Amino acid sequence: LLLHADSGPSQEYLGKRLSFIKSAKPIKGVTTAYVCEDFVCQLPARSPEALRSQLEDLVNYGIRFQKFAMI
Repeated sequence: LLLHADSGPSQEYLGKRLSFIKSAKPIKGVTTAYVCEDFVCQLPARSPEALRSQLEDLVNYGIRFQKFAMI
């Protein structure tokens, strides 16, 4: 799910169904990304590098988990 947290209609709509989306907002006016899986979010990412790192970790974890599950 990619959400532009602008407090607009799409965020309001999803927030009614997924409560954790209600609180997603920029921090100190800086564009902020929230990487969440299974209703648990990582720390907010406020730079492209931080977001890339979180997404890479998520992908790498999935690959490791798949390998573990196959054993």
